[in-house]
Amino acid sequence: MINLLRFLYDKRNFLFFVLLEVLCGWLIFTFNKYQGAFYFNSSSAIVGNVLSANRSFTSYFDLQEQNDKLVSENILLHTLLEREKKIRKIDTLTVADSSRRAAYEFIPARVIKNSLTDTKNYITINKGSADGLTQYMGLVGPQGVVGEIKYCSEHYSTGFSVLHVKNGGLSARLSRSGAIGSVEWDGTDARYAKLKYIGKHYFIQPGDTVQTSGFNNVFPSGILIGVVEKVNDDNQSDYNITVRLATDFGSLDHVYVIRNKRKPEIDSLEVKLNKPKK
Repeated sequence: MINLLRFLYDKRNFLFFVLLEVLCGWLIFTFNKYQGAFYFNSSSAIVGNVLSANRSFTSYFDLQEQNDKLVSENILLHTLLEREKKIRKIDTLTVADSSRRAAYEFIPARVIKNSLTDTKNYITINKGSADGLTQYMGLVGPQGVVGEIKYCSEHYSTGFSVLHVKNGGLSARLSRSGAIGSVEWDGTDARYAKLKYIGKHYFIQPGDTVQTSGFNNVFPSGILIGVVEKVNDDNQSDYNITVRLATDFGSLDHVYVIRNKRKPEIDSLEVKLNKPKK
């Protein structure tokens, strides 16, 4: 201990100099927008590279499990495709809403970080602005809705998952009744969320499918969110509905980024509604 104190005393000038350098750097990046933006982009790239390398290393020992998941996903997609064909009673999916669905592009990405234990959980993927990604793009997984992108660097993006309180909720529709509500996570169990604003004039029961409504220009309609787990008919004007989420966030490995190719056109029209009149 005495030797340590003697060493610190002997190097006091150098240590004081290092402390001042760190303080100056912090002041520069905090109070200057350009340097702050440079620091954010650089640090995001560095952290993203580290996380990506770590994910690649661990994924090498998990190839068989991932192959099994992909096989299961392909089986599910083919099943849904055949079901759609039977419903439409045609041989191909050239249906009336094909033009609307063609407006959405799905970009595959790998999950390199995914938090689960906070009240505001985030997800990081290995695609960024260089891949055509921007903020407010939706994220879906093999099982259903995952979240939405918030920030993008050149090669990485991060955003909030469904497991994020105060994210404004996710516009949802009950497939059987057509009722529109909002799916919101209450910060407790990663397996469940709440479906709010469903009036009691609708008939709701456990097992009803909850899907995206398509009202927010982020997700197309009909993407699975979950199924109704429990319906409480209390004294409130709306139902208290618990939804079991379709996505298993604990095993999430890859996602698809949804790019709405018509979103800029829609946004430009909606901006006009908010412009003050002259």
